[in-house]
Amino acid sequence: MGFNLVNGLNYSALNCHKYDEDRLSFTLPLRNSVLNNFANIYFYGYGRTALEFGYALIGLKKGDEILYPEYICDVTLVPVKRLGLTVKFYPVDDGLRPELDEVRKLITTKTRAFLSVDYFGFHQPFNAIRAFCRENDIYYVEDNAHGFLSCYNEEPLGSFGDISIVSPRKTFDTFNGAALVINNRELLPLPKQISEDYFKCGLLKERGLVKRIKVFKWHIERKLGRKLFKRKFCTPRHGSTQDEDLPYLIDSLSLEKIRKANHAEEIGRRRRQYLNWLVFSKDHEDLLPLFTSLPDGVCPLAAPFLTRNRDKWLKWGDEKGLNVSTWPTLPVEVSRNGNSKAVKLWEKLLLFPLV
Repeated sequence: MGFNLVNGLNYSALNCHKYDEDRLSFTLPLRNSVLNNFANIYFYGYGRTALEFGYALIGLKKGDEILYPEYICDVTLVPVKRLGLTVKFYPVDDGLRPELDEVRKLITTKTRAFLSVDYFGFHQPFNAIRAFCRENDIYYVEDNAHGFLSCYNEEPLGSFGDISIVSPRKTFDTFNGAALVINNRELLPLPKQISEDYFKCGLLKERGLVKRIKVFKWHIERKLGRKLFKRKFCTPRHGSTQDEDLPYLIDSLSLEKIRKANHAEEIGRRRRQYLNWLVFSKDHEDLLPLFTSLPDGVCPLAAPFLTRNRDKWLKWGDEKGLNVSTWPTLPVEVSRNGNSKAVKLWEKLLLFPLV
């Protein structure tokens, strides 16, 4: 089946956390339930690499079309451009759900896949999306980079697409760490050529002394809680036209941190802090929560708020030492359209940190 970094994971069979009525307490059958048992998940350094491998796995080739939400980070276009695919952007509604009636208008004979994003760890209307993809005979790609520890109906986010990506590095603050989850068993076993091309290339993790120094330095900085160097060597380049030098796998220190982390504790801490921000916003009329409730199973990446005073809150965050930020860096193709919903949303959305 090709190179497997760790003993693989049956992602769809995971036991998910359940919450009691106050939505703060919860139980996990196993301490690290998301990493219990690996059979169809493969770790890489970053999500863009996992996406590229996934697109090749489902047979996307030059000239094929894939449907993306307008509201998406531009770095997700790296694998699209590397493979020569054509992307078409569809609108999302005020709750960041796909407007499927509008998506339907974009379908052509060249359309091969549809991608949705589990924004900030909150679920999408999976049943409707999967029915839409079946109806149009296209693959469903679930981008769950934001919700590594989130669940919906007791199933982990990342288990609903034919293929999905997850990014534990965004949850656990590691140097790198993303993965491709293969949920459609018809895609297994891996074709020999794909296995050789991607997994051998993936062996470039921690290659050479320079890479090892960067990885080790980053972990030391985080452990001490301060920056030791002025230059951020470890920060990956951003932008849809910039590639990582070559695909590579997660580094061993990051993987170890993810595997040893107390997932139940992380879920509880993030949920409590999210609720704290909701309470905080009640005293500030210019902060409107994008999601007004915290459903069972959600482990939020951040607390998204809408505001007319974005600069004010960015400055406030800087003064308080809090990483209040905008998201995402939109694709150029979207940002040029000043009338798109995505641009208007970007202009007023801020993320408040949960760490």
